[in-house]
Amino acid sequence: GEILDILRDNRKLPEQANFQAFKKECLNMFKNLIAKHEDFYYLPDGKVLRQLVIPHEYGGLLISYEDLTEQIAREQSYKTLVNVNKSTLDNLFEGVVVFGQDGKMQLCNPAYLNMWKLDDEVLGGKFHINDILEQTSKFYIHKGQWDKFKQEMISIIHERKPMRQKIERTDGSILNLSCV
Repeated sequence: GEILDILRDNRKLPEQANFQAFKKECLNMFKNLIAKHEDFYYLPDGKVLRQLVIPHEYGGLLISYEDLTEQIAREQSYKTLVNVNKSTLDNLFEGVVVFGQDGKMQLCNPAYLNMWKLDDEVLGGKFHINDILEQTSKFYIHKGQWDKFKQEMISIIHERKPMRQKIERTDGSILNLSCV
């Protein structure tokens, strides 16, 4: 109890509306804790600690603290970056799609889906370039040589060389394709 009082005075514990109840709960762990107990402490100085309390087989408790402040800050920074990138990508007028080296779609934006009349389900799945081409085949002018045309499109993705090309579609529109 004295240690908890000292930690509170030094602002090394989270702010509590009812410190006496918090203290009593902590002290009761010495008598009643059967399984491990995990908690997160958000300290007044901005630090985040993970507390792990395990009952010791000979009595007492093993208490471990892990400082997660930097890890949480990195995760928040990463999530912010992802959200900014997603928001930017989602609001482009240009259709954008990213394929991995395995030919599976990693991401695309709503403009791409709209441009090719694809369902939103494509966003969630990791569709292969072959699947995307099959779903959009009605837009391509391939002069009866669909398999050859499809292989050429797949090879463009797999070569990973920068290139630009115009694609004339069956609906009369012309798209500028840029691969980077």
